[in-house]
Amino acid sequence: MNAAALAQYYNHTSPVVVLGLLRAAFRLECKHMLGVYEHYKGNCYEVIAEGKIEATLEPCVIYRALYGEGDVWVRPTADFLAEVEKDGVRVPRFRKVE
Repeated sequence: MNAAALAQYYNHTSPVVVLGLLRAAFRLECKHMLGVYEHYKGNCYEVIAEGKIEATLEPCVIYRALYGEGDVWVRPTADFLAEVEKDGVRVPRFRKVE
């Protein structure tokens, strides 16, 4: 399936169907990071796949918001697993809850 077809599906199809198409189209392999994570600011996200950034081959995490319209995000794995400072304390950016 080409990018134009994916865009058409995205505009007229539920996010769940689009995610299935993306997994098939790009042969993303779900590995050990699957699950629900809480962001340090409080919102929850579901990791749906791991992949690689095409330009650099850097590992990345593909995840979707479990609130709002369920936006899908991509972040380098190192950033996803990094610690951030909150109220003067180092905490994980994402903490696995399920």
